[in-house]
Amino acid sequence: MLPTLNSTNDYVHVSKKYNNGKNIVMGDCVVAMKPSDPHQRVCKRVSGMPGDIILIDPSIGSKLNYVSEKMASMKSKKDSFEEIGTLLQETLSEYEPLLRRNSDMSNDDIDDEELRDNKRRLESFDEFVQVPKGHVWLTGDNLSYSVDSRTYNFVPMGLIKGKIVAANDFNKPFLQSFRQIDNSYK
Repeated sequence: MLPTLNSTNDYVHVSKKYNNGKNIVMGDCVVAMKPSDPHQRVCKRVSGMPGDIILIDPSIGSKLNYVSEKMASMKSKKDSFEEIGTLLQETLSEYEPLLRRNSDMSNDDIDDEELRDNKRRLESFDEFVQVPKGHVWLTGDNLSYSVDSRTYNFVPMGLIKGKIVAANDFNKPFLQSFRQIDNSYK
């Protein structure tokens, strides 16, 4: 959940008034039981409510949009070509290993679970889903590194244990590190 929450030393304050998803809204940070491992809890942001239509993995689209916006704003043609090449290479290089490893495979040919997951991830870039009644779509604030609903799918509202209202760093004095966690979508 970087930059909202630090991965270590952060203590979160949770309001259990929002238990089971009561009164949560899009953009709230919540603590929920991880659907794939009920003994773990996760801190995620609500990115989809029941009935919402979600683009499963917008990250590549965002990066490509950034590249095209950057291209449009460039002034010098020589500098533009050099910078565009660098931007495209940086953007696409992240996905090159997935493309290379999965290019000529059918699902029947794949024995490695990681490869199957990569192939599913590539196939889902443009996939839209509708959040079913009684569920939410949770994502981390740092999409590139987050294990969230894109991995474990819809989360039943019953797994939500509360809303994160504040956090503070264990290594700093309480009043200096205390910060309110607001809904960033408002």
